[in-house]
Amino acid sequence: MELLQSSALPLGYVAANSGWRESNPRVDLGKVTGYHYITPARIGASATVLPTSGPVLQYCDGVPGCNGERRGVTWIYALPIWLLAPLTIIIACALSLTGLRVARPLIKRNQLIPQNDVAGAIFGLIGTVLAVALSFMFINVWSQYVLASNTVQLEASAASDLHHLADSLPEPTRSKLQNEVDRYVQLVIHDEWPKMRSGGHSEAAHTTAFAVQSIVAAFKPKTSVEVMLQSHALDSTNMLLDVRRMRLHENDNGIPPLLWETLLFVGCVAIIFSYYFRVDKPFEQYLMIVALTSVIVVMMLLIADLDYPFRGQTGISPAPWQHTWNSIHNLQGGY
Repeated sequence: MELLQSSALPLGYVAANSGWRESNPRVDLGKVTGYHYITPARIGASATVLPTSGPVLQYCDGVPGCNGERRGVTWIYALPIWLLAPLTIIIACALSLTGLRVARPLIKRNQLIPQNDVAGAIFGLIGTVLAVALSFMFINVWSQYVLASNTVQLEASAASDLHHLADSLPEPTRSKLQNEVDRYVQLVIHDEWPKMRSGGHSEAAHTTAFAVQSIVAAFKPKTSVEVMLQSHALDSTNMLLDVRRMRLHENDNGIPPLLWETLLFVGCVAIIFSYYFRVDKPFEQYLMIVALTSVIVVMMLLIADLDYPFRGQTGISPAPWQHTWNSIHNLQGGY
């Protein structure tokens, strides 16, 4: 038996039987490198995806940047947003007001800035840089949040399509495939999703996903209709695996710490620079500092909370998977 090994397949995976040919209908799904896809060249041909022993199925342990090892603002998910938001605003405003209280006696009255065109232009430039940076980061994380939500729906749809395609396959492939798809859906909902809230993933779901691929690839079609069904099943399986990788990748990567540090620095400069503007009534200046600090902090918290779309209370829910389960089992609420 001849073994085919594609450079695009992960090391340790081979397609058995030379009656299969490789194709590559999808290249680069955005964040991941996909597999080459195998389709049957003739009736009766079969292929088996064989995992070798070792860390082939593992998440590149020990490699910098894998397993969510890259530093990021993930500590905010340890507290509920309703508690974190007011607590952070109060602390930030207290620090800003303390800084103003310390700075006012140190800054002589003749050093304060009244109506000054140059100072106003500088402060306006700082404010513009801060506003543009906040806007850019918010638009970026919101776009990624929407993309992640669509990714979940694509993965759930691929599982649903595969389960329905199995209805037309002969036994015992039909039962094996549908049972594995059912198991995968349940693992994603009840095992993987809670783990994703803290940046993890389910090894059981990972193994089951590749078990689904093995069942489809091992099926030996005997008619032209079965060849067509297997081809569509392979497409759905490959889509399921590819989109799963995208989902896990999106849950592991957020805004780099350097951008957060830059944003924090510009925000602090804007607040400190405002200390130098002359305000005769201290209460009014304190109020303006509180307003400025609160707006900056709220925007940063919003960006941080949306940065990892599957974490925290605002994380994407597994609702599409529940709808898929209801759909494949003809329950109410499926679509």
